[in-house]
Amino acid sequence: HPGTGGGTLWEFGVHDLDQLLQLVGEAPLSVSAELFRNETTSGAEDGFLSLLRFPSGVHAHVEVSRASPATLNTGWVLVGSAGSYSDGKLLTVSSEGEVIDQPLAPVKGEVDELYVAIVRHLREGAPNPVPAEQARRTVSLIEAARRAAQSRRPVPVVG
Repeated sequence: HPGTGGGTLWEFGVHDLDQLLQLVGEAPLSVSAELFRNETTSGAEDGFLSLLRFPSGVHAHVEVSRASPATLNTGWVLVGSAGSYSDGKLLTVSSEGEVIDQPLAPVKGEVDELYVAIVRHLREGAPNPVPAEQARRTVSLIEAARRAAQSRRPVPVVG
């Protein structure tokens, strides 16, 4: 329910947008957004699209939809001048124009490392795995995306 902070932007967007901020390494200048509601939804959005512009010239498109029980998860698609990344593959173009897809070894790590670190923080006073400043930047971005969706215009991201 939107009154209690529900909806896809808060429930799923917080993770994707936080990861995006870590990947890009800088705060966005502006965000445009649209929220989607299914006819059966009780008020909270079940999908969103956000377009972000960064000072370095990076543009990002983050889209999440939870409207269908059959989920489509493509993960991150990164596009750059030297190649692209998608679905565990490095994609480059040969001098003849052929697309070369080179599988990359997955990064190994314990799936629940974050949760173990959170428990250590709470129980033992270990460092917080998500510093308050990082959380504040992500919350600021989500609030800007919500304002952009309401105004139907790009809005600056403060903080």
